[in-house]
Amino acid sequence: MCGQAVFAWLREERFRRAYEMLCDTQLPISAISDALGYSTPANFAKAFRERHVLTPTEIREGATPPIKPSKSRQSERSD
Repeated sequence: MCGQAVFAWLREERFRRAYEMLCDTQLPISAISDALGYSTPANFAKAFRERHVLTPTEIREGATPPIKPSKSRQSERSD
């Protein structure tokens, strides 16, 4: 958590948990949204897609998000 704002860390934890729940449970997406504190499933889906590129439904159906280069690799390329 060093160098990362608490809010950003919490947000990433919510996304990590959402990803796990989508892959490891059969809970409806609306139940996952509720469990993670989103006001509506639509808000959850929008935030999830902004973070993971794919929608919760696409993740559940087995799609894999595109791999983004790590920040350390991006900085190596710009040197």
